[in-house]
Amino acid sequence: MATRHPELLYIALDHLVRGHPAAAAAAIGEVLEHARADPDPLATRHVTFAHALAARLPSDSGRRLGQPRRHDDDSERLFDALASRLPTHSLASALSNAYILSACDARRRVHLIDIGIGTGRQVVDLIGALSAREREVDDLVIVGVEPHGPSLQAARAHAHEAAERVGIPCQFHAIQAPIERVTPAQWGALSALLERPIVNACFSLHRVSGHPEYDARDHVLARVRALEPGVVVVAEHHVDHATSDLRARFEHCWRHYGALLDLLALLDLTREERDAIEIHHFGRAIHDIIGRPDPERSMRHEPTWSWARRLARAGFTAARFAPALPRHALLDVRLHADHLALDHRGETLVSLLAWEPSVSSPSHLPSHRPDT
Repeated sequence: MATRHPELLYIALDHLVRGHPAAAAAAIGEVLEHARADPDPLATRHVTFAHALAARLPSDSGRRLGQPRRHDDDSERLFDALASRLPTHSLASALSNAYILSACDARRRVHLIDIGIGTGRQVVDLIGALSAREREVDDLVIVGVEPHGPSLQAARAHAHEAAERVGIPCQFHAIQAPIERVTPAQWGALSALLERPIVNACFSLHRVSGHPEYDARDHVLARVRALEPGVVVVAEHHVDHATSDLRARFEHCWRHYGALLDLLALLDLTREERDAIEIHHFGRAIHDIIGRPDPERSMRHEPTWSWARRLARAGFTAARFAPALPRHALLDVRLHADHLALDHRGETLVSLLAWEPSVSSPSHLPSHRPDT
């Protein structure tokens, strides 16, 4: 029966786009009625997309169709399961760190800005790798930018513990805010504090929200360029979820998360781990991409070429170095002229861009910028 569900979901989408909510609700209801009792693993995916479409229905219709399942794992446990078990994330983190290590290979003073640092798991791995170098680190300064207070506190503790364990002097400066809300005064303080910082943005820039007077993502990258960084490392999903066209966004989401879920099905996971990733994490992302009104969405992924264009516009050029390419049982790591691609069965899922300041492009700020 699961083979009929995608057809019904596209029928529901068509009715929603054409402004026929009752017909859309009927198609969604049929998917949910049959998929909830369907033993086919694909049925869980179809339920997730059905609930995302149902969120766009008038409130009464949406309530009648029920609510998506919730997972009771706390956020830190969920993140750990995702980062350590999902190869797109774990490999992207490892390759980001490899770029960072290459960029600071000759340095005894390492200054790092981590945008969306979370609980600091990637930084902990980086500190361990720094301690294994022949050249000792005399001064490690980490600036963690993270809107979630408890995660930021955990990141500070994890970084200090890791640095103390290997004997590296470490300062940690916390900025509790989305990166687009960092004030001019804070940017100025970072400029005074840091010397050619490495900037890491691993799965964080797609959450930078818009602004009616200027492009917030371009503004953030221009602010970063003004710091004269050694290198900027960006890891992002390679997919266009920034479009306001619901039909196109659904198609992109269906293909991208479908590929991720196909990859997830190949992993040796417990049912609890699989549900934590598929239902809670991916399900929440799919709901945001498809189910939320456009002004309220936060998951606005862009394809690789779009990030490359933004970086070039801000005054960066692709770095002239690359880490050794690892072999992976499920992912192909491919080196392109301006990025690394993590592919699964011919589909690029995640891209990494390591870009450095361009000599020919002076740093600049957009003409419109926040005053506070």
